[in-house]
Amino acid sequence: MSTQENLQFCIELQNRMNETVNPAWRNAGYHWERAAMLEAAELFDHIGWKWWRKQEIDREQCLLELVDIFHFTISQDLVEGSADPVGYMNQYKHADKKTKRDQDKEYIFERLTHFIELCSAYGEVSAQALFDVVVALDFTLEDIVKWDIGKNVLNQFRQANGYKQGMYVKNWATPEERAQG
Repeated sequence: MSTQENLQFCIELQNRMNETVNPAWRNAGYHWERAAMLEAAELFDHIGWKWWRKQEIDREQCLLELVDIFHFTISQDLVEGSADPVGYMNQYKHADKKTKRDQDKEYIFERLTHFIELCSAYGEVSAQALFDVVVALDFTLEDIVKWDIGKNVLNQFRQANGYKQGMYVKNWATPEERAQG
């Protein structure tokens, strides 16, 4: 499948996920920007913002947080009627590529802070600002799409297994397996 087709699939999966959680989700008045801001705050930790200690970028965790943010971006865009695979491709194409990418944490933090400011000040979950962070961390649109699909499947599984009711078992290992680490 092409990137455009995969992005369309991501949009459809997110719509289905939101309908699973609440069939009337489009009119529920959810604050997608608030959810995206909190995921972005978690992203700071995975990049390693503490200047007083050595911290390496945890790329896998960064990618998972970016995907969670993308879920909220798509959700807001679906509510506004602007979820569009071609639009996402163009926004990614025009992402800020002025840095050496993934080598300048301060630049990544500036892009991430800008994303949070748009959420906080304007209630906007900006795909363009998100893709600026994606590029600064040296991920591709294909990375986001691939992990988005996987995370959406996991989220559907969680919902089908009691997540909303607080009954979901996150660790499926036996007590013996958990004890072994």
